[in-house]
Amino acid sequence: IINVAGLAVGIASCIIIVLFVLGELSFDRHHQFADRIYRVNTEIKFGGNHFRMAHANSALPEILADNFPEIESFVRTKSSGLRFVKNAQGSENFKETRVRWADSTFFKVFSVPLVEGNAEKALTEPNTVAISRTIAEKYFPNGNAIGGSPVFDNNWNHKVTAIFEDIPAASHFHHDILIAMAGLDDIESVSLVSGSDFTAYLLLRDGADSEKLEEKFPG
Repeated sequence: IINVAGLAVGIASCIIIVLFVLGELSFDRHHQFADRIYRVNTEIKFGGNHFRMAHANSALPEILADNFPEIESFVRTKSSGLRFVKNAQGSENFKETRVRWADSTFFKVFSVPLVEGNAEKALTEPNTVAISRTIAEKYFPNGNAIGGSPVFDNNWNHKVTAIFEDIPAASHFHHDILIAMAGLDDIESVSLVSGSDFTAYLLLRDGADSEKLEEKFPG
């Protein structure tokens, strides 16, 4: 009994460990360009303090893309915080926490399939949004989400230009509402020392070496 129980526990433990490792390794692998996407991290040394953050300011990705041909494209996102959302014809507000600002290049960098809409045109104009299938069914149960105008915080209308498939569980982000970055004042800043609250990603060109590229970055 002891031998059988020990063997069973050992096999079960191994299976659980293997499943856990496979689950961890599967994260973000659904993106077509997964091997070419890199997040921009920031390292700050100030007053004896040393910070490492998974954030960057709004100007940095564009500056890098303009100066290093190894970079094919970039996308920035920024948390929009908690929003109260309702259908334009509705009266009940719902709390939505998975809301972010995003560049129009979001669907170029990340392989998030669209249910409706044009990936190249979505999020190109101010006051437009792309929403997940779940959000579309929640606020537009009759199937007329495209062109609809959900109301944010009772006074902020946006036009729905795209509906995307729900982002898989094995992803490091789970956005349900993407608001067009176009028109956001924060992206106009050219400072490299302020506003480091964006999450930025670089899409490298096919064959580009990320380590050699990083070595080129000025101190």
